[in-house]
Amino acid sequence: MRKIAIAFVMAALSAAAFAQDYPNRTVHIIVPYTAGSTADITARVVAERLGPLLGQSVVVENRAGANGAVAMQFTAKSRADGYTLVVAPGSAMSAALALSKSLPYDPVKDFAPVAMLSSAPIALVVGKDFPANTIQEFVALAKASPNKHSYAASGGLLELSMEALKQKAGISLVGITYKGPSEAAIDVMAGRVDILSAGLSTQVANVQGGRMKALAVLSPTRATAMPSAPTMIEAGYKDFQIVGWTGLFAPAGTPQAVINRLNSEVAKIMNMAEVKKQFDGLGLETMPFTPAQLAAFLTEDIARFEAISKAAGIQKR
Repeated sequence: MRKIAIAFVMAALSAAAFAQDYPNRTVHIIVPYTAGSTADITARVVAERLGPLLGQSVVVENRAGANGAVAMQFTAKSRADGYTLVVAPGSAMSAALALSKSLPYDPVKDFAPVAMLSSAPIALVVGKDFPANTIQEFVALAKASPNKHSYAASGGLLELSMEALKQKAGISLVGITYKGPSEAAIDVMAGRVDILSAGLSTQVANVQGGRMKALAVLSPTRATAMPSAPTMIEAGYKDFQIVGWTGLFAPAGTPQAVINRLNSEVAKIMNMAEVKKQFDGLGLETMPFTPAQLAAFLTEDIARFEAISKAAGIQKR
């Protein structure tokens, strides 16, 4: 028993010494998508400022592929020492778990939450000529003519958002599959598809330019980038809230002292006026969570999307 106690103390002292010395070399932030994506932009905003705070270089690496799975699996298998981190969007974490039965990583067991970086409000948008100007009017039209109206489906979080709308509003819509939201937006603006669930940051210019109308946002509060668009809660759906988000994660087993150091420095970055202004311009909002808050949020998000997926009868692939 005494040997076990001594070993435990020695391990604790070793971990503390390691954390005190951290970092002493370059830190790598892995991005699951290509350069220019929201996750990539977010990672670079953070990395540029995190380096000076840590006193070491912080390098962003893009490892795109398999809808984010390549980067997530790489990070999960990396050494749990704080030198390899990943900027993971909700689509690669909670939404992926709700849609896939064969992920090569476990969003909960394989990662240690470090910090929430940003939230990206999701909007329900229609073309400028669509005869509904509010979500209530859209629901009324859909109820009057079941399966007449269509929505653009591009998979992942955005498709689950549309499934949630159908469930909460009790409406039937026809889904039309697209490779991504950009292609879907073109057809919505042209009137070939009726409604689209999309990251508000990708459609702000179209809404402000009069090519689209934002019927509502799915976040619990109105979006800074589009304050005129009401929330679904304001529209009468009290338990309807979904947000896109991006968090910073480390491999499971990373020393807690290292995670706490990273969280503290990232919180400083998220509270910088210049960062908030830069995120506002991208349609993003900062969310300075503690590691425990991010872990709790992830658990809730997984449960939310699992329930939506199950109710929709989605077959995990």
